[in-house]
Amino acid sequence: MARDTVVDVLLSEICFDDSQPRAEIDPELFARLQESMRQLGRTVQYITVARRDDGTYLLLSGERRVRAAQALGWHYLPAVVVDEPAEPSDRLLRQVAENTARATLQPWELCAAIDRARMSAGPSDIAAAVGLSVRTVYNYLSILEHSDLVDALHQGRTLRSVLAEVAARAEPSAQSEPTPSAPSVLRLRRSVRDLEAAWPSLDEETRADLAARLRPLLDPTGSN
Repeated sequence: MARDTVVDVLLSEICFDDSQPRAEIDPELFARLQESMRQLGRTVQYITVARRDDGTYLLLSGERRVRAAQALGWHYLPAVVVDEPAEPSDRLLRQVAENTARATLQPWELCAAIDRARMSAGPSDIAAAVGLSVRTVYNYLSILEHSDLVDALHQGRTLRSVLAEVAARAEPSAQSEPTPSAPSVLRLRRSVRDLEAAWPSLDEETRADLAARLRPLLDPTGSN
C-alpha cells in the first residue's frame, strides 16, 4: 500500500499502542469531543494508523477520537495509513509530537515520554522531533534526575515550581561544605552522549570553550 493512503478503517481492526505517551483522558474534555464528533459526523480529523502483518492497524495518533467514536457506536473512521516506524523510539517521538501539537499532554506525561525517548535519542533529536526547544527538553531531563520531583509533577505540582526546586537543589549550600560523592557512571555516559548529540548545533565559541575545558581532563600531563 502506498504511504499516506486515506481509507475508512474499521474500529474493530484498530489496536491501541500501550506506549502511547498520553496516559489519561480528561472526562470533561472527552465528553466535549464526543459531542463535537456527534454533530460533525465522520468529517473529523483523520487518525493515523500503521498496517500490521495480520491485517489489523496499529493506532499511532487519535486515541481519543477512536474511543469517542466507539462510545458513539460508530464502526469506522477515516484514517491516514502510513508505514510503521521501524524503531519504537521513532513511534514514541511521533506520538509525543502529535499530542504536544494538540496540547493534550500533561507535564508529567511529557516527562515520562522524554524519559523513554532518551534511551535511544539525544536531547536535540527529541526537541526537533516534537517541536520543543532543546532547553525545554533539558529541563525535563533535569527533573528526571529526582524521582520525588517526578512524582510531585505527576501529583499535580506545577512545572514551574518543580523546576524551581531543581534549581534550588543544584545550588551549593551556604551552611555546610558539600559532601563529595562518586559520580554515576551511567550519568556520565549519558552526559557524553548528550554532548555528542548537541555538538553540531553549538556555535564555534561554545565549542572552543567546551574543548578547552575538556582538554586537561583528556590529557592531564599537558602533552600534545
